[in-house]
Amino acid sequence: MKNPMKLIFAVFHVGTPLLYFIGYSVISYMRGNSVGASIPGTLSIIAIYLIVVNCMWLFTVDKFKRAIKMDEENQAK
Repeated sequence: MKNPMKLIFAVFHVGTPLLYFIGYSVISYMRGNSVGASIPGTLSIIAIYLIVVNCMWLFTVDKFKRAIKMDEENQAK
């Protein structure tokens, strides 16, 4: 993989919210509830999740870069 930072970013900012949205919609549908009625609640929870993840990303991006650099150096040996 050329850039692991892109994979980490994609998983936390795209993959997880999408998985949560699809999962919650399927569970809502299986319970017999209207999927359209549950969408606002789902989107508000995803918005809170993304705010928290963005704050965590801001403070941990340097640690990710150092860990990736160390891993690349260890693989080069």
